Parts: sequence; structure tokens; C-alpha cells
Amino acid sequence: MSDREKTEKQRGFERFPLDFSVGVTGFSPSNEPFSDHGGMNNISGSGACFMTQHPEWYSVGQELVIHVCLPGTDQLDAGMESSGQVVWVFSGRQEGDEVGLTQIGISMDGCMSFETRKPEQGENPG
Repeated sequence: MSDREKTEKQRGFERFPLDFSVGVTGFSPSNEPFSDHGGMNNISGSGACFMTQHPEWYSVGQELVIHVCLPGTDQLDAGMESSGQVVWVFSGRQEGDEVGLTQIGISMDGCMSFETRKPEQGENPG
């Protein structure tokens, strides 16, 4: 049984599909700092799944900070942020997956914090 399948069976919260942009920061398995951007597939009360084009930057047990960009906030750059750990990395292709993207499953350390900031003049929020 894969790490992903084990996590699915242990899930304590319902998963909610969504399509938000995310920013992810952390240190790669080779201890190099990185900043990644991708799309979030779903979220639950304790974790999330997002897509990356850089699977080599992720490994099970790795600490990350994830920032979820909230859409529809024209005058504010609004988002939610949390730290967490990678619980699975899934590079297998399933029906409907985008080519070249890998799914990353994370378990969040706690509640997400809500953040807003007013974009600078001429800056495009989100």
C-alpha cells in the first residue's frame, strides 16, 4: 500500500475540491531553499493536496510553509498560510491529471492564518 493510500484510509476530515493558486516555500532534500507555485486540488481540516512541476524539491516528512491565494479579492492581496509536512508525493498519472505535474499531500500543523495586504499601485493582486 502506498503512502498516499495509507493517508486516504486514515483521513479524519472530509476533503473539499478547489482550484486556488498556492505558493510553497521550504528546503529541498538537498537542503537548498526553494519557492514554488502551483495549483491546489483540495483541502480538508488537516491537510491539502497541490500540484507541482518540481517533484525533486519534495520528500515525505519535509517541513513546508504553504500560502493559499484567495481569489476575488480585487483590492486586497488576501490569503491563508500554514506550515506542515509532506505526507505523500504522487507522480503517477490518473485520468484528468495535467501532464508533467506531481501531486503533493501535506498535513498541516494547525489552523491557517488569514492575511491581507493592499497591493502597491500598479501591482496585480493574487
